[in-house]
Amino acid sequence: MSKARDIANILSTSTAMATDAEVSSAVSTHISATDPHGDRADAATLYATKTNFPADAWTAYTPTIASDTGTFSIGNGSITGRYKQLGKTVFFYIKLVYGSTSTPGNGHWKFGLPVTAYNTNYQFSASILDNGVSWYGGIGNGNYIGSTTSFAVITPSPTSTSTGWVPVGNGGPFTWGDADNITISGSYEAA
Repeated sequence: MSKARDIANILSTSTAMATDAEVSSAVSTHISATDPHGDRADAATLYATKTNFPADAWTAYTPTIASDTGTFSIGNGSITGRYKQLGKTVFFYIKLVYGSTSTPGNGHWKFGLPVTAYNTNYQFSASILDNGVSWYGGIGNGNYIGSTTSFAVITPSPTSTSTGWVPVGNGGPFTWGDADNITISGSYEAA
């Protein structure tokens, strides 16, 4: 039986009545007996992080949004976000609902990440709704603007005369109006 499977077996068969010290000791003893190189610190870390991993709630944050030039104003729209960081991995979600008094600024929009990224080589999925008209798919991309703190969303051109990608923002991929929205989610490596 592999070391990982043995540890998983110990953790899954420990009773709810077992104390942290009892489970940690059992894992450490098992590793010492089966691995002469001794990974006791890894076993203790595995158990300690296991107890906090699934139960922690995601953290709410208000993502920044800016236009390439000019000023984006949320008006009576909304932008919300949530994220969870596990070690160097960040999972996040952003939802922008454009309002009747929102103003887009000019050019593409830049959405703020909750935690600085390791580099600009990341991408996320996005779904974009032109309310009552059509859905679009998009990709959040750090390389598009070369930033570790914010990203732009690009989508295939909606015109039949272009096979390229266009940025999401003022006029792209449609003229934004009341209740149009974009949802972006993904994961990336933190700095």
